[in-house]
Amino acid sequence: MSSACIICHKRKVRCDLAIHNPCTNCTKSDVECRPYTRKRKRFTNSLSPGRVLNSDSVSRRSSQLPADAPVESGGAPLSSFGDNAPPAVNNGEAAALPPSNGEPFIKEESYRGRSEYLGGSVPFDENMVRPGHETTYTSPKASAADLQMLREQGAFELPPLSVQNELMKSFNKYCAPWTPVVDPKWLDQSTPPSMLLLQSIFLAGSRVSKAHLEYGSSEVFYRRAKLLFFFGGRNNSLISIVAACLLHWYNPVGPEDVSTDTSGFWIRTAGAMAFQIGLHKEPPPNAKDRGLRRRLWWSLVVRISQ
Repeated sequence: MSSACIICHKRKVRCDLAIHNPCTNCTKSDVECRPYTRKRKRFTNSLSPGRVLNSDSVSRRSSQLPADAPVESGGAPLSSFGDNAPPAVNNGEAAALPPSNGEPFIKEESYRGRSEYLGGSVPFDENMVRPGHETTYTSPKASAADLQMLREQGAFELPPLSVQNELMKSFNKYCAPWTPVVDPKWLDQSTPPSMLLLQSIFLAGSRVSKAHLEYGSSEVFYRRAKLLFFFGGRNNSLISIVAACLLHWYNPVGPEDVSTDTSGFWIRTAGAMAFQIGLHKEPPPNAKDRGLRRRLWWSLVVRISQ
């Protein structure tokens, strides 16, 4: 007889079923007292009786075992897993499922099993995620409502030219040596620079300069850059990461406060985006932006690891 009843076993309390039947706890609770029987898991080294294997599955199992593997009398290889034997691996081939309405349904294997967790409800191009291919996805253009909001919030406004020059000078002198992530070509006068990049540079420069005080605080540049980052529409991926890296110069609250305006938030956002575009991988030797990509990646690594 078991030393405990089912109720006491579930409650994890002392049971005197060996002395009193029913036990004292069940008598007080006025419930049925039944002995607890522990169920032991049964293991087997052979296939379950009645399990039928077709010739294809037998051949797959045979190909996965060494030549000297033991074989049962029926010709099927002896499995050391029993009923828990793992399924045969499908090496990228289409797997035929049971026929439906008289016609077989062919299930296409997706790269790294993406079709399993996307469930076929999300369209995607398999060729874009295979090794050697980079995604061509670009963020959508800013909507008319977003552009109107950005104009009303002054996201496209720039300080006077004298303030711009002083902020840029302060950035190049104090910020760029510690954050060498801005490509000089992005600020070439022949092409209009990214407004997101400009506002981010002005923010970083305002943290080490006083020239902006007559124009506005660092919070002004931060608010503009933040709006452009989230609502500015299509941006160059590298410029977006650089902007997030520069936004971490502004830290209005301490680390004990939960906020999306902290340095940690922006530097980790930049790190996540860097992984998405493969910045952690060594760029090709002939890549034009090889040096920039490496500087940007290791600048993020140094700051994230602090």
